[in-house]
Amino acid sequence: MAENLAGRYFSDWPAPLTVREGTVLGGRSREGLVAALARQQLQAQKALASEVMRSSLAAAEVVGNELQQQSAELATAMQELGEDLLAGLSEATTAVTDRIDRLEDSICGSLDEIRWLAAQQAQTLEGVLETLHNSRSVEAQQLIRQGFRHLLFEELDEAEERLKLALSYDTTDHQVLINLAFIEIHKGNGDAAKTYFRRALTLPENLDVPSKKRALWALARLEYAREEYASALTTASSALHLESKPSGSALLAAGAYAALSGDSEQSLMRVRSAIEVEPLLFARVAVDPRLESVRVRVFSLLSELASSTRQKAKDATSSTAEHLSRLRRSSEELGSYRELTQAIEEKTEAAKARLATASYSDCIELTDSMSTLGAVLEEIPLLLELHANCHRLRHAADEAGTSYRRAGGADDPSGGLVRFAEHSMRVLSVATYFIPGLFATMRSASEGSGSPGTGEEVNGGVGCAMVLAWPLMYLLALIESCAGATYEQAQGIPYRDGVHAGVLLVVAFWVVLGILKAVGHAKGRLVSQRKIDLDQARGLEDEEEGRLQDLLQRLQEQVHGAGLGHANESDSG
Repeated sequence: MAENLAGRYFSDWPAPLTVREGTVLGGRSREGLVAALARQQLQAQKALASEVMRSSLAAAEVVGNELQQQSAELATAMQELGEDLLAGLSEATTAVTDRIDRLEDSICGSLDEIRWLAAQQAQTLEGVLETLHNSRSVEAQQLIRQGFRHLLFEELDEAEERLKLALSYDTTDHQVLINLAFIEIHKGNGDAAKTYFRRALTLPENLDVPSKKRALWALARLEYAREEYASALTTASSALHLESKPSGSALLAAGAYAALSGDSEQSLMRVRSAIEVEPLLFARVAVDPRLESVRVRVFSLLSELASSTRQKAKDATSSTAEHLSRLRRSSEELGSYRELTQAIEEKTEAAKARLATASYSDCIELTDSMSTLGAVLEEIPLLLELHANCHRLRHAADEAGTSYRRAGGADDPSGGLVRFAEHSMRVLSVATYFIPGLFATMRSASEGSGSPGTGEEVNGGVGCAMVLAWPLMYLLALIESCAGATYEQAQGIPYRDGVHAGVLLVVAFWVVLGILKAVGHAKGRLVSQRKIDLDQARGLEDEEEGRLQDLLQRLQEQVHGAGLGHANESDSG
C-alpha cells in the first residue's frame, strides 16, 4: 500500500512507479523516479506520433510534428537535469529547481515534492521559510534542519522523529507540517498525510498565498492518488481561484481531475485553456493517462487547435507578403531601406517554407513572427514620412545658413559699425568741450583779431587760453553783439561765429555716429534673427533625424526578433 500510494502520487501512468525504482543518476530514488517518468513519457509520445502520422486525423501532420518536436525537447531537458543531478541534489538545488519547472509541463507525473525539497534547500519558497526561521527557537531550527536532511536523503524514520520533535515547539509550523505530510505519503498513510496538509492550510497565522496554493495542490494530488476525484477537483478549483493567471500545468491538472470525476465539458474547457496558456502541454495532453475517458474528444480538440493555428500562420504569412508587395509598388523610396525590407522578405519566405512541416508550436511562433513583421510594415510609411521630413528640414537648414551668412554671419551680431560708433562717441564725449573753442580760435585767427574786444593777434598762449575758456569768451562776444557794439567793439563776433560752427560740427558728429550706431544695431538684429532661424532649423532637423533613427532601430530590432532566418543588423537609410 505504501509503495502504491506514493507511486500513484508521483506517476499518472496506469502501472504506477514505485518510489524505489531506478537509481540511475546518483543512488537516490527521487532522481531515478524523474528519469523513469521521462522514459515512459518519451516512449508514449514517440509511439503516439507514429500512430497519428498514419491516421486520417485532420491536421495529423501538425499534431505528429508537435509530438516529435516536444519529445526531442523532453530528451534535451532530461539530459540537462541529469547533468545537474550528477552533482547531487543538495549541491545543485537552484539548477534542479529550474529543470523541474521545465519538466513539469512535459512529464505526466507530480514533481511537487522534489520542488518542495529543492526550495527548502535553497530557501526560495517566497519568503515563508525565512519568516518561520526568524520566529523559531534555536532548538526548533536545529531539529527542522536535521529532519530536512534526513528527508532529503530518504531516511524517513529519522526525519519523522526530528520533525515531530520540532512540531512540539510549534504545532502550527507550515514547513514542518508539509514535510510530515510527504513522509506519510511515502509510508502509505493517506489519512495522516491529508490531515497534515489540512493543518498546514488552516493552522498557521497569516499564511501567504503562494504557500497556500502549494499546499492545496499537494492535497489535491493526494486526493487524486487516493482516487477521490471529486474532492481533488474541488481542491484544485480552490487553488485556481487564488491565481490571477493560472499556469498551464494548473489548468491541465484541474481538467484531468474533472475528466476523472465525470465532468467532460469542464475537462475539455480546462485542457483548451491549458494549451493556450502553455503550448508545450500539447504533447502531454495527447498522452496524459488521466484524460483517457475523454481521449476521443481530446484528439478532436488537438486537431481543431492544430488546424486553426496552422491557418492563422498561413494567413499571417500571406498578409505580410502582400503588404510588403503593395508597399513596394506604391513607394519608390523603399530603396533607401533596402536591407530592412530585404530582411522582412527573407523571413517571410522562410516562414512559407517552414509551414510545410510546421508543428503546433511552430505555427504559433510563425503567427507571432508574421504579426510582428506585419506591424513593422505598417510603420514603414511613417519611416518614409520621417525620411522625407528630414530631407525637407535639411534643405531649410541649408537655406537658413545661407541667409545667415549673407546677413553678416558674425559671432558678434552687433558688427563693426556699432563698435566704431561706440568708440567714436567715447572720444567725441571727451572732445566735445574743446571743439567749439578750437573752431572759435581758428575763426578769430583767420579774421586777424585777438580775443573779443582786444584787437590783438592770436598767439599760442592766448589761443590755448581761448580754447580752454571759450564759454567765457563766447559770453563776452554775445553780450557785445546784443549791446549794439560799434564796428570796433564788435571784433569778438568772429569768435562767436566760430563757437557756433564748432557746436554745429559736434552736433553733426553726434548725429552721424548715432545713425551709424542705429544702422549697426539694425544689422545686428538681422544677423541675430538669422542665427535664431538657423538654430531652429538645425534643431528641427536634428529632432526629426533622431525620431527617424529611433524608429528605424526599433523596427530593425523587431525584425531581428521575429525568430525566423537572419535579420539584417543595420540599414543604409
